[in-house]
Amino acid sequence: MRSFILSLFFGLICFSSPSYALTEQEEVIERSSLVLKSILQNSENKEIKQILPHAKAVLIIPRLLRAGFLLGGSSGSGILVQRMATGWSAPAFYNLSTASLGIQAGVDSSEIIIAFMTDEAVQTVLSSHSFNLGANAGLSLGVIGKGKGADLTDDVVSYSQSQGLYGGVAFKGGALSVKDSWNKEFYGRAISIKEILVSNTVRAPYDMSQIYKILP
Repeated sequence: MRSFILSLFFGLICFSSPSYALTEQEEVIERSSLVLKSILQNSENKEIKQILPHAKAVLIIPRLLRAGFLLGGSSGSGILVQRMATGWSAPAFYNLSTASLGIQAGVDSSEIIIAFMTDEAVQTVLSSHSFNLGANAGLSLGVIGKGKGADLTDDVVSYSQSQGLYGGVAFKGGALSVKDSWNKEFYGRAISIKEILVSNTVRAPYDMSQIYKILP
């Protein structure tokens, strides 16, 4: 009898113990915070530090996975926030996928920051469910890296931090698309990109304070 009671007691404890496993969206937010902090605290990354204070919206892809042989491609999920009069908007979840040709073998991972510098670039994002970063008329794409700056007049500026040899060239064919299912799951209802990024009435149900503090 005593063993039964003890088993029941411990069973109830286990059953009632809260689960601290992060959702996919929360993991992306946490990774984005770490990546942003790592990049901006690196004294060698002067170029991206000069760009971000002027950005109207910022996309962070904390892990862009690359794989391929002869024909290489990559894909990763991330968050987009827009600069508001009172700070930064709630996050919208996006997927970035790229394709590149060349003799490429193995798997690589990169950390990506894409800054949308002009109103035209932001409007393109807001009005398109999916679009190619390098195929939109009128949008200029700049690529920066260590020792390689970008013109502040570029509509979109990308920065990558990786071990591979791909650099930022692949982003000229990068397709950016809204992750509707992730946004719906994160906010608990169907929600539009404009409501998240423009209305200034949506609040993230998960802590974004670290990212807001780091973004200039």
